[in-house]
Amino acid sequence: MLVRAGEGEALGALDDLSGKRVGVQKSSIQEGIAQDIQGAKLTSLAKIPEWILELQTGRVDALILEKPVAEQYVKNQEGLVVASVNIEQAEDEGGSAIAVKKGNQELVDQINSTLTKLKAGGDIERFVVEANEMLGE
Repeated sequence: MLVRAGEGEALGALDDLSGKRVGVQKSSIQEGIAQDIQGAKLTSLAKIPEWILELQTGRVDALILEKPVAEQYVKNQEGLVVASVNIEQAEDEGGSAIAVKKGNQELVDQINSTLTKLKAGGDIERFVVEANEMLGE
């Protein structure tokens, strides 16, 4: 969760967003998470730079987005911090999927091997940040 500097201390759990204005990406996992927060007022936008502007100008109180993306914006934008709110999510509810023709175990093994290497090197998080940056262009 991304917030303006000095405002993250008041947020310890998702429920603390009740009555707050929350920015999320349209049709995203984060939008689904925010919809479950009782009393939160959602603003759904398509591009992350729009969200950042909404947060910086005070039109929203917090943004729910992927942690690597939030951390990248904190590095590049003054006055923003990642709130220490832990958002629990079952492993099968998030992430991405790869479709493979049934029975092609060799390809599945190659994909899994590549994913293991990418995760170990931290490249998955970098890819998430880069993909979100491209969406904002």
